[in-house]
Amino acid sequence: MTRIAKRSTMRSWPRWAESNPMKKLLLAVLLFGLTLAAFAVVSHRPSMPPENTLSYELLQPGPFEVATGTMELVDPSRFVAAPGDPSSTSERRMPVHLWYPRSENHSPQPLLIYSHGFMSTGEGVAYLTEVLASQGYVVAAPDFPITGRSRGEEANSRDVLNQPRDVALLIDALLARSQDESDALYRRIDGERIAAIGYSLGALNTLLLGFHPTLQEPRIKAVISLAGPTAVFTRKFLNTRAIPFMAIAATEDAFVGYEANFLSLRDKVDDAILVTFERGSHLGFAEEGKWVRWFDQPDSLACDLAMDTIDKNRKSEEPWYDELGGIEEGYVQKVDPDVCENEVSSAMNPLRQQQLTLMAVRSFLACQFEEDPTERARWCDYLSGAFARENEEISVGRAAR
Repeated sequence: MTRIAKRSTMRSWPRWAESNPMKKLLLAVLLFGLTLAAFAVVSHRPSMPPENTLSYELLQPGPFEVATGTMELVDPSRFVAAPGDPSSTSERRMPVHLWYPRSENHSPQPLLIYSHGFMSTGEGVAYLTEVLASQGYVVAAPDFPITGRSRGEEANSRDVLNQPRDVALLIDALLARSQDESDALYRRIDGERIAAIGYSLGALNTLLLGFHPTLQEPRIKAVISLAGPTAVFTRKFLNTRAIPFMAIAATEDAFVGYEANFLSLRDKVDDAILVTFERGSHLGFAEEGKWVRWFDQPDSLACDLAMDTIDKNRKSEEPWYDELGGIEEGYVQKVDPDVCENEVSSAMNPLRQQQLTLMAVRSFLACQFEEDPTERARWCDYLSGAFARENEEISVGRAAR
């Protein structure tokens, strides 16, 4: 009897690579890259809080599927220099990123406006915006035309002075869409429940929206600062208006010094909620932080990348402290920026920092905007008590009246 060997149907390489060493090498590199990417996604992730805690509840997505979209905001009354050609101007325009619940339930819900940091985008805290939208919020985040990443080396931080007006126009546009029966946002926005949140330079914009003597936006009913540069502001500025205010800061922030910009808030603002992240970093608040979670101090890399652009802009920018509110009027004080000059030590995993940020932001917004008084009280109590008890990395204080 003749034995016929069966040919194996398994190959070490695809047929096209079997006879070509270079193709084998390329395939090996590709497979290694895919393996490395898969490892990066699942590795170095923080554990979740115990399931029986409110902290765990805050990290869960809400009941709604999230829809996303974009719109373009145009202000034909204001002009900006064209990129690469300062002699040419164009209308001030910017794309806006949107997240909102995909639901047949069109009951009006709170609106949250996010302001990004210097050289960033409106998608810079997607870990927040997506979960908030799943809870029913409508979230809008513009890419500001002069301080955003698209501007490249021509980005200029002074343009933050123009951004409160951008936000006012955006609120106008979104409220108009909420009145349009043919629009996806029809009846989704409650004009009495609007909040603003900002990160880094965007937090500065948020503070202007909340407290500036002439640029404040009265339709905004609560403000949140993530790593905001507040040292320049005086008590007079931060008390021009009584509005719910939460500031979150990180002790190992290399960009925005913790002591100068956060501890001083205790004596500057009445009845604010002040949240400290022990061993938190500046980059830990940003979506990009997840890609450097293996670093002992994420800000060290970010500083190296950012300082060239910052130095170039310092050469072209004139001081603009007095334009923030007025030194002579006592609204602001001259403070030398200490970007990347702060002494910092090792920092927590950015993914853990983002967990804590989500807990803080969601509970603060629920404390302000939940329609059920019992639910509002539950989350106000959590923010002032259980939040710190359940998470050893944070402390919560309240500025004195």
